Amino acid sequence: MEFPGFLGVGLYRLRLWLKGSAFASLGPLLGIIAADIAIDISRGRFATVSVEVVIAPLIALTIVSVAQRTDPGVSGQMMFWLGAVSAVGASVLMALSLRHGSGPGFVIGLRHLTVWAYAWASIATEPPVRRQLVFAPVGS
Repeated sequence: MEFPGFLGVGLYRLRLWLKGSAFASLGPLLGIIAADIAIDISRGRFATVSVEVVIAPLIALTIVSVAQRTDPGVSGQMMFWLGAVSAVGASVLMALSLRHGSGPGFVIGLRHLTVWAYAWASIATEPPVRRQLVFAPVGS
């Protein structure tokens, strides 16, 4: 899928990183998920932690496997919708946490933002070459 402007360039570069060194590139994703798990543990939400411990590796492995393919197919559509839902979740959580001054809510929003970026990076294609402005005499 082609994304516009700097977003497309950034997502495509993240996809190249996912293709080149898959496990190293998952470090930021798993790190922010670990921060979210730490917040859940400190608040005593162990059911949420158990769900995240199961789902986080599945999401990470799916992202890597989709990024390795040239034609993502149905898995690519799933990644698009996962990214869309995560983007909505990130914007809502981060806006509410900024409004109420909640640090843990902001970290949870960052986790959704990271999942969004990785999910969409797994299906990003190379952005088109931008035409350069050429100054030349008229009629040449």
